[in-house]
Amino acid sequence: MSQFDAVATISPFPAKFDRCVELLTAYGLSVQEHEFGCLRFHLHRRFNIALNGTSDPTEGKFSTDLINLETYVDRAALDRHVQTKAFKTLVKTLTEEKILREALVIRGAEPLAGFGSRLLGLQLAPQTAASKVDSGRVKKDKRGRHAQGLR
Repeated sequence: MSQFDAVATISPFPAKFDRCVELLTAYGLSVQEHEFGCLRFHLHRRFNIALNGTSDPTEGKFSTDLINLETYVDRAALDRHVQTKAFKTLVKTLTEEKILREALVIRGAEPLAGFGSRLLGLQLAPQTAASKVDSGRVKKDKRGRHAQGLR
């Protein structure tokens, strides 16, 4: 069977955004370390783009919605992913701490056209939970953005 892509949409309350990113960052490191069937686990923050010259007052503004792009060796790897203790703990924490304003949504995505990437030389930097999370807070760069882990 071929690779399987999934897109997770995570919608935290604005006041819980940093905590949500902290949890997902630590969880992503666990996935990277323990789930070899997961080939990609890449967290993004959504922002608005106005197209075709339209005027959009929210152009370029970030929302608190997060999108996680995931690739698995096959569908069975995704099925195993959502059955792990780490995933169940993440969902339990998100629920108990009332972090999400909408339910977590995971959708499969089937590639139809296009190409994979021109970024063949881009590599993920080695990461540990300690390098991304310091004293329970997610590290931020000089501009206040969450650390990306990309070289």
